[in-house]
Amino acid sequence: MKHKLTSINYFELELIFCHKILKLNSLHYGYWRPSDKIDINNLRKAQARYTKHLLDFIPRGTKNILDVGCGVGDNAMVLEKKGYSVTGVTPDKYQYEILKSMNNDNISLELTKFENLKTDKKFDCILMSESSHYFDMDVGLKKSKDLLVRNGYLLVANIFRKKQSKEFGETHIESEWVNCAEKYGFNIIQRRDITKNVLPTLVFGEEMYKKYLAPIGEIIDVYFKKSSPARAKIIELIFAKDIKRLFSLQNYLYEHLNSSIFEKTARYLVFLLQKS
Repeated sequence: MKHKLTSINYFELELIFCHKILKLNSLHYGYWRPSDKIDINNLRKAQARYTKHLLDFIPRGTKNILDVGCGVGDNAMVLEKKGYSVTGVTPDKYQYEILKSMNNDNISLELTKFENLKTDKKFDCILMSESSHYFDMDVGLKKSKDLLVRNGYLLVANIFRKKQSKEFGETHIESEWVNCAEKYGFNIIQRRDITKNVLPTLVFGEEMYKKYLAPIGEIIDVYFKKSSPARAKIIELIFAKDIKRLFSLQNYLYEHLNSSIFEKTARYLVFLLQKS
C-alpha cells in the first residue's frame, strides 16, 4: 500500500515503521523484565509478554470480548486461541487489511471508529489496549457502558498524564479520566502501574531514532545544499508544507521516545473497571 505524506498522520507513520521496517507483529510498548537486555529480539518477547499480562486481568466467566483499537491483531489472535469470542474494531484501513490477510474467520472485524460502531451485541469485556486516548473520554466511556452487559468489565491499558502538560497532550489526565469513569457508573476493581516495565521500549525507540531517523533530515539537507543550492531553494519552496510536516514529525518522535520526558509527565497504567 502506498501512502502520501500529505494524507498520512503520525500514527500511520509509526505503524508503517514498526510493522514494515522493524518487522514487529505488535504495536504495543511491551512488558519488560528488569534483567532483559534492550534489543529488538527482547522487544518482540516483551510485546508477547504484554498480551499475556493483559489476559491475567480478564475476569473468570468472560466469554466475549470487544477489542477496541485492535491494531494488527496480536491481542485478538491470542484471545481467540484462548477460547474467547472476539470482535476487533479499527478505523485504520492499513491495520484492517493486515488482519483480513490472516484469514482468521473466528475473529469478527469492524472497520470503523469505536464511537461510530453499530452493533446489537453486548460484551462481557471491552479491551482498550493503548486506544482509549483516541476519542473523547465522555464518548468512549458512555459507549463502553452501552455495549457492556450488566456488571461487564472495561480493561484499559494506556499512557495517562499525571497532570496538565504539553507533552503527551493527546493522552488523558488520570484523575480526570477516573472521575469521568465514575460518572458513568464504573467502579475501579484494579489499578496497576507498569511504567517501569514499558520504559525500555522508549529507550530502544530513542536509540533507533538517534541512530537511523534523525540523521536522515541532516543527510538530505547537506546533499541538496552542497550539490545544488539553487535546487535546494526550489525544493524548499515547492515542498514547504511537506518539509514542515517532516520537522514536526521529528519533534513528535523526539518527545514520544524520550524516557525522561515520559517518566516526568506520564504513567503507563492498567485499569480493570466494572459496570455497576
